[in-house]
Amino acid sequence: GLVVWSAATCATPLAAASSVPALLATRAVMGVGEAAAVPTLQAVAARFVQPERRSLFWGCLTASLSCGTIAAYVLAPPLIAEQGWP
Repeated sequence: GLVVWSAATCATPLAAASSVPALLATRAVMGVGEAAAVPTLQAVAARFVQPERRSLFWGCLTASLSCGTIAAYVLAPPLIAEQGWP
């Protein structure tokens, strides 16, 4: 899942420069790879995180995902304004 997700992420700029259908296909592949992330994290948590700490683990993980989204919304506009958009 992570390899597919990462490869699709890397291919996104090239697909965006190519065509809208290529971009949409690349984003769909990214979604397929990303879909494997939560079940994998559940298996990791079940195996390596103590039961009494799993709520903290999931809370930190969920907060981190939200922080990444917020950071993207804050940082992307100035980067696009400075660097341009393809």
